[in-house]
Amino acid sequence: MQAATIALAGMVLGNAALYFVLYSLAKSSWAAGNAARMSIVFWLSLMCAGNVWSYVPIRALTTHADIALAARGFGVSTWVQFPFVLVPALFVVWHFFQRMCARSFVIIAGESSAKVAFLVAVTSYWFFVFFVGDAVGGDYGTVSLVMAIISKYLLFPLATIWLWQRYGARAKSGHAPYL
Repeated sequence: MQAATIALAGMVLGNAALYFVLYSLAKSSWAAGNAARMSIVFWLSLMCAGNVWSYVPIRALTTHADIALAARGFGVSTWVQFPFVLVPALFVVWHFFQRMCARSFVIIAGESSAKVAFLVAVTSYWFFVFFVGDAVGGDYGTVSLVMAIISKYLLFPLATIWLWQRYGARAKSGHAPYL
């Protein structure tokens, strides 16, 4: 049980909890009133949420690494544990794209379509391509490889289109993105 708790600490405390601390900071007047400070908070939150994505679902169904060690510590298979770690991980992903991006893009980019385009492209790339790199090049097994390929070649372009339609089109029209 202790090993399972330690194995999950990186995903839960080091990334998910820190992401929500950063989101709280993004809502503060300290970050919201300054594009540079909001940029720092946003990119750090991207690193946290992206790391959660790399843990679950990308590397959750393997025989080794943190999530597999947690399953072993709890005495269950990774397949049994998967839904219990997937739901909170997907919540972090949803929250990042739905809430953090909305809050950050308007402050960082303002009404500049070029800045929004940059944020959309880099955010999508880092989240769905960069953070799955280990699953493609590492030894995490077939399931992780398939999930990494889906992330890179399906979710990356879909996220780019969705983010642009949600935030880029609003910047071009002069309206603030949805918060």
